Order: sequence, then C-alpha cells, then structure tokens
Amino acid sequence: MRLIDGEYDKVAVASSNPALLTLAHKVLISQESAEQLVNLFLPGISISYRGYRGGAGSSSGITLPVPDNKWQSQNTVIGKLRAGIVLHEIAHLLQYAKSKYFSHDQEFTQILDRIVASSRPFWMIP
Repeated sequence: MRLIDGEYDKVAVASSNPALLTLAHKVLISQESAEQLVNLFLPGISISYRGYRGGAGSSSGITLPVPDNKWQSQNTVIGKLRAGIVLHEIAHLLQYAKSKYFSHDQEFTQILDRIVASSRPFWMIP
C-alpha cells in the first residue's frame, strides 16, 4: 500500500505538503476539467489518453490515464480523472522543459508541490 494512493512513496515523503497532495489524488475531475488544467500549465500541448493507471509525456504531448479502462472513443473519456495524477503528469513535462529529463527526484517533487498548490482553486470543489 502506498503512502498516498496514486503517488510514488518517494514523492510522498519528499513533498512539502503531503496533505494537499493526498487531497489532489482524491479529487475526481471531468475530461474537460483535466484538459483545462493541462492547458493552464502547458498551453497548446496535445493531449491523449490510455486505458491504464499511469501516464506519460514528451516534449510534444501528454498522455493521461483513463480510469477503469473506460472511454467512448480514443479521445473521449467516460468517467472521471484524478486531479493528482493529471498534475503529476504535468509536473513531468514542466521538469523536462526545465532540465531535459524525467524523474521522481526532489526537483520533480518541488514542481509538483508548486503546481498542486497554485492550481488548487481550479480542481478543489468548495
């Protein structure tokens, strides 16, 4: 069992705000909201989906995980995406843009903490 469901333990331990990161991983958002969140930090980047836990990214696009392998078509999701996982994948691309590598190191965790906190009004339902 992970310290934060949906997050690597290494990142959970290094996080400056594990309570907020935990909350982000519990909040479910629509496909539209996930795409708005991606565009908040990575305007104009291509977004695709795949049907298993975990995502991926490159300098040209981001791939978000689809819960329970559910989609109507290749780019139409049925159900909700976890805000924390969307933010995790965004953090990978922001780290790559800065340092030209992907990792779950301290730099990645700092980027993730920053975007989780700064985007809270967007994904947190009052």
